Amino acid sequence: MKWLILLICLKSVFAVETVNIEEDYKWVDDIKFSSKEEGVSKNKDEINFKVQNDDNVLSSESMNVNILESEQVNKIEDGLSKIVFSCYKNDFETAFKAMDEVYSSFKNNASYWNQVGTCYYLKNDFSKATLFYNKARDLDSKFVAPINNLGVLYLKTNKPQKALAAFEKASEMSTFSITPNLNLAKVYLKYGMNVKSLRILQGLYKKNSQDQFVGALYANSLVINKEFDSAAKIFSKLNANVKNKIENSLNYSLALKMIGKKAEANDLFSSIAPPSSGIQLDYYNKLASIIKE
Repeated sequence: MKWLILLICLKSVFAVETVNIEEDYKWVDDIKFSSKEEGVSKNKDEINFKVQNDDNVLSSESMNVNILESEQVNKIEDGLSKIVFSCYKNDFETAFKAMDEVYSSFKNNASYWNQVGTCYYLKNDFSKATLFYNKARDLDSKFVAPINNLGVLYLKTNKPQKALAAFEKASEMSTFSITPNLNLAKVYLKYGMNVKSLRILQGLYKKNSQDQFVGALYANSLVINKEFDSAAKIFSKLNANVKNKIENSLNYSLALKMIGKKAEANDLFSSIAPPSSGIQLDYYNKLASIIKE
């Protein structure tokens, strides 16, 4: 009975939906540019697919952070590195000035347009961000970064099915790249495709066991799949900042309890400050009765 309560509790932390995705990629055809601002269409939509009903879907507060992929600055020209740094500092005036300065040199460079898109994303101008990510895609169909970034943008604009399509496409194109595969695993976990998520995370963790984001997500996925012993071992290896995040601490305490380490589970749970409100507070309260029994 307690385990039934726990499962209900986990599914309350993760908002439930029903979804099955059939992809149909339709990228914007032959966008022509003579400058950054020409041809902006607020209604262009480059990925379409149908949605059907399927299994229960989970949505976690711990899954909310998704990662934009940018160029490795040390591998690109100084003109683009200035854009990268300025955009991430939200210094858009400097960034757009830098774009203008290098436009003639980089107008046919997919990395340039990907970074322009990211600047507009960070500026919350999602229509232009979408357009410029697609310009990068148009220039280099094998360039993974703008496809991943479209996925992040779609999550930000409440289009999860389109985000999933983009991340799946990026993952297919770059099997060993952390960013798109980590994002894909998050979305799979968020929408209840636990086995798919776990498979990706196992591969990522095997190759990147020191990556804290990968480790935390993998451990939480293992808890959902009731692999508590493996989850506890991975939680124990996380650094303090990651381990002490409330969703990780709660699930670590649960894993310890379920493998018979009751005293450790109780000590850890007792050190967690109760959330102020919301789904996490409900989970905390229900988990309290299981940890302390």
